[in-house]
Amino acid sequence: CSRLMETSAAGKIILLGEVDGVLDSGGQVIREIRPSGLAGIKGMLGGSGGTDVTGGMAQKVAEMVALVKRYPDLEIVIANGGRPNALVELVGGQGAIGTRIRSG
Repeated sequence: CSRLMETSAAGKIILLGEVDGVLDSGGQVIREIRPSGLAGIKGMLGGSGGTDVTGGMAQKVAEMVALVKRYPDLEIVIANGGRPNALVELVGGQGAIGTRIRSG
């Protein structure tokens, strides 16, 4: 990912999976994660319920937080790819779905 960011003007990364975003311990979507708040939610993040070559949600969030720390203008969204029109909404900037990861 870092090589991609150094050679392009990407402003947003969209990760689509099978859940609505990063979930808290009650199963509710955490709407926004910032690097400064990562420690407070780490205990809620787990691995994957099934086969997941990416290491599960905990690994995804840790890697995406590292990216936004390195590239402060970057926004990352984790959302449910099974939701109708999810990608269209997110690319168009109209979607208030999923979890956004942004710098401080």
